[in-house]
Amino acid sequence: MNPFDELPRRNQTHEIEDDALVAFQKRLVESGCFILQASDRKGYGTDCQIEVVTDGRATNVRVHVQLKGTERALNADGSLRLRTH
Repeated sequence: MNPFDELPRRNQTHEIEDDALVAFQKRLVESGCFILQASDRKGYGTDCQIEVVTDGRATNVRVHVQLKGTERALNADGSLRLRTH
C-alpha cells in the first residue's frame, strides 16, 4: 500500500480555478497594459486586483477582478458564454 493513497484528493474545481488564474496572468503579461497587484485566494468576490500601466508607468488605477474557470470548449469565434444564476 502506498502511503500517499490515504491523502485527500485535490478538488477538481480548485484545479480549474488555478488554471484560470494562470491563463489570466499570462494575458496580463502579454497585454503590457496591466500588472497584477494582489491575489486573493479563495475569496468571495474579488480574486485579484490589477493596475493599469500606461507608457511603462504604473497609474495606481486599479480594477478588481473576479475569475471564473471552466472546462467548456470555446465557440468558433473564441468566445465563451456562461450562464450565471
